[in-house]
Amino acid sequence: MIWRGILLAILLGCAPLTAQEPVSLGKGSYLSAIPPTQKGPPDTIYATAAVPGKMPTNDWWSSLAWLPLSERQYPHPLALEAVKAGLRISYPGSNITANKDAIFGFMPAGTGDDLILGHSTQADFAEARVAAWSDWFVTARFAAGERQMDVSYGHGSPFVFARYSQGTPRITFAKTPEVWSGDAAGPVLGISIQGRHYGLFGPRGANWKGLETEQFECVTDRDYFSIAILPDNKPATLEWFQKHAYAHVTDTKVTWKYDERTSTVTTTFTVTTKNHEGNAAETLFALYPHQWRHTDAKLHEPGYHSVRGPMKLVAGTSLATKHRFTGVLPGLPQVETCDAAVVRRLIDAEIKK
Repeated sequence: MIWRGILLAILLGCAPLTAQEPVSLGKGSYLSAIPPTQKGPPDTIYATAAVPGKMPTNDWWSSLAWLPLSERQYPHPLALEAVKAGLRISYPGSNITANKDAIFGFMPAGTGDDLILGHSTQADFAEARVAAWSDWFVTARFAAGERQMDVSYGHGSPFVFARYSQGTPRITFAKTPEVWSGDAAGPVLGISIQGRHYGLFGPRGANWKGLETEQFECVTDRDYFSIAILPDNKPATLEWFQKHAYAHVTDTKVTWKYDERTSTVTTTFTVTTKNHEGNAAETLFALYPHQWRHTDAKLHEPGYHSVRGPMKLVAGTSLATKHRFTGVLPGLPQVETCDAAVVRRLIDAEIKK
C-alpha cells in the first residue's frame, strides 16, 4: 500500500491529494477551478483599452497578446515579428527547404533579415499591444506616449498597412537595398534586398531621406503608409500594387453556406477597406492552392511560394471558394473482409517511416 501511494504521488506530479470534487453534468463531469498542477492564462494581456470581448488564445497572432512584443508570425506570404524597433518583415517563400519530416519556411531569428518598419521619432518601443482583430487580420499598436504606430496585416495579404502619430515611417534594412523604381523626390519606391522585392508606398506628396544608406525615412505630413512584398521587380507589378496600396483593410469576415442537394460548401471571404488615396476600394488576396483551385475569381500571375504550395493573387473586396463535402466518418468499421494482422503491419510500417 505504501508503494502504491508513492507511485500515485509521482503520477500526479507530487501534488497534494486534496483536489476539488468534480461537478457532474450528464454522463460527464468538470472541475470548477484550475487544478493545482496546471498553469492558468497569463495575468497580463497586452491589448489596448479599446479592445472588446475575450482575447483569442490560440490564433496565429496570439503571442502579441501574451508577450510584451511577439513571437514570429507567419501570415503567408509574409513572416512578421514585433520587436523593439518596430515590425520586422520578411518573405520566407524564397528560402523553403524540405526533408523527410517536413517542409520548412522559417523567418530567421534575430533582426538581420529583410527590413523593420519603425517610427521616425521613437527608436525603440517597450511593447506592442493588440489594438484590433477580425477573422484573418490583426492590428498591433506600438506606442510611447503620443508617438504611435498602428500596423495591420493578415493571412493571404501581401500588404502591411500602417498609421502614424507624432512621426513618420522609418525603414531599417539588413543592408543597403537596391532602389530600382522611384527616387528621393517621389512617394513610391520599388526596392530589392537579398533577392526579395518590396514596394514602399508613401502618401501623396511624400519624399525620402537616406536612400543611399541602410535606413530610409519617409518625409510626409500625412499619417498613412503601406509596404508590400512583390512577386517580381517589374515596374508594371509595382504600378499594379500601387493601385491597391492605399485601400487599407479595416475588417475581414468569412462566412459559409452548405448546399445539401449538391454537398457543396461555399466559403465567402469579404474585406472592408478605407481608401486614403484615389478611388480603388479593392485589395489583393494571396490564395493557397486549396483556394485558387476552387474559385471563379480571376487569378493573376506571378504569385508567391509558401510551405503550403504556390500562392496566386486575386484583386477584389470579396471572393468565394466551393468545395464538395460528403461527410466524415468518426471511425472506420472493421468489415468482414478486413485482415486485422495486415492492417496492423501496414500501420506499424507507416509509423516507422
